[in-house]
Amino acid sequence: MFENVGPLERKLRIIVGLALIGIGFAAPIPDQWHMASMSLALIALFPAIFGFCPAKALLFRSLGKSA
Repeated sequence: MFENVGPLERKLRIIVGLALIGIGFAAPIPDQWHMASMSLALIALFPAIFGFCPAKALLFRSLGKSA
């Protein structure tokens, strides 16, 4: 598997993911929003950890060189 998440994007995903986890734990919001915040944090952190984003691979795939 190749990496499609660059170093700057990786750092931004980590920052956003950790901020969402902090909001999920500390903010006085209803339980549904805690779960939504944690879910979005995981979605942001997994590509940052593994260096591969499946959604980005599907949306921005190159179809090869044209002859």
